[in-house]
Amino acid sequence: MAGNKKHKPKTIDIGDGRDPMPVAAAFDQALACHRDGDIQQAHALCRKIISAAPDHAGTRHLLGLIDLDRGHFEEAVSSLKQALKKQPGDPEILSPLGLAQAQTGRMKDAAGSFAAAVEAAPGNAMLQSNLGAALQELGHLDEAEAAYRQAIGIEPGNAELHFNLGTLLARARDTDGARTAYGRAAELDPHHFRAFKNLGGLLMKNADFENAAAALQTAVDLTPDDMETRIDLATALARQGKGARAIGIYREILALTSPSAKVLGELAFAHMSDRDPEAALEAAERCLALSPGSTQGMAFKAMALNELGRQDEAQEVLGLDRFLHCFETEAPAAHDSLDAFNRALIRHIETHPTLRYSSTNRSLSDGRGTDELLDRAQGPFADFERLVLAAVKRYRAAIADGREHPFTAHQPDSVRLSVWANVMDERGFHDVHFHPPGWLSGVYYPSADGIMDAGGGDGDGRGNEHEHGGWLELGGTYYMVPSEAKPKLRHVQPRPGLMVLFPSYTGHRTIPFQGQAKRISIAFDVMPAD
Repeated sequence: MAGNKKHKPKTIDIGDGRDPMPVAAAFDQALACHRDGDIQQAHALCRKIISAAPDHAGTRHLLGLIDLDRGHFEEAVSSLKQALKKQPGDPEILSPLGLAQAQTGRMKDAAGSFAAAVEAAPGNAMLQSNLGAALQELGHLDEAEAAYRQAIGIEPGNAELHFNLGTLLARARDTDGARTAYGRAAELDPHHFRAFKNLGGLLMKNADFENAAAALQTAVDLTPDDMETRIDLATALARQGKGARAIGIYREILALTSPSAKVLGELAFAHMSDRDPEAALEAAERCLALSPGSTQGMAFKAMALNELGRQDEAQEVLGLDRFLHCFETEAPAAHDSLDAFNRALIRHIETHPTLRYSSTNRSLSDGRGTDELLDRAQGPFADFERLVLAAVKRYRAAIADGREHPFTAHQPDSVRLSVWANVMDERGFHDVHFHPPGWLSGVYYPSADGIMDAGGGDGDGRGNEHEHGGWLELGGTYYMVPSEAKPKLRHVQPRPGLMVLFPSYTGHRTIPFQGQAKRISIAFDVMPAD
């Protein structure tokens, strides 16, 4: 009778000349192949098992792991999801599923998979860390930090977990926390190259060049072939005033690799730091030969020429007579008046959560600065962004006849903006600096509090706080370069609604001012969109 028939176990012909074998035996063989590194054979066996037993959860799981190893992430997601239907809540499936989803850009799904895995296995440090990484990618920094700290609580001696926490805290601009985390990772694993490299980069941003150089030297010793770390080390040394050592490293890099504009630009700075403007000029020229619009190359070429007493040539490079433009601003339509718009900008700045005193902005003394103002809820800065882009369009039209100059000949086709604000206290100032990431830079003044009212605008001497307190001065030498030059300078008196645009390679500063009023300015860079 039909009811008495016994179901034979499914068998699979694996194609090796032997008799067909049961699914369980074929699966064991696939596991053995995977364990021994024969991925191709393991994959072939899995496909044969699936054709005979489509619902075999173990094979779906193994196939997902194999596809993950092979970089076939979409296939891995599909297989692991099918395995999960048979074994819901299994952290051994949820974890690789989260990894595959992250690789396909489904970060929200990945975070969900890791969260479910953590719920099933809360004592697994790597699951907690993977959850933290997914949350970090999603920008949920507080939740990510909690996950990383949970992981560290489980495995406090795991250097990689401390390193992961450091990357998060650095992104959250918790400099002290990131420094501690990277330092702990390096302490636990003295061979952790990335911990020393990231620690050095973090210290560089905060002007601790001596300790940065020490960390970066260790990173270089661990991975001598990493040219980027060598460049960072040389940069840290140059900013310590150790130009000769920096120059030696840059020359080693140039001997080992194809010349790059970045290295040559940094070499020009090192030569200026070492008081050798002739060599700096040569390096800047080489930089510009490779990248004719290089902001760094143009900046150090002008500084070197000034230092060599060739002021007219320096002025031709800077081109301030042609490229310094001031625009009067009209109120955006959403605001009743320019004064109302400026007050809205000031309120937004003074209440911005990132406004703080910081050692990161090394040229700023006795003043606070914000982070990027176009990242978060923009408020009136949405209108400000449109104003700047309109001014840039007018600026491009005004300089259209200057194609013979590198600044105009190498304009970016499309641009993006970076905007931040500075609030300076009494006697606060910005020392001479330039903006390497930008093509065009600018400043807008929502108020003129604390600004001295004086005549004049150009001259060979530096402005002073008694006549030009709070003014913008352009054409000077970078504050980290020892200089005896007396370059020709331009001075601009701030007033409410004034927008000033100039090439990003132009050295500029704010002259210290007296008085209790706060000086507020909004700075921006116009950068290539790519």
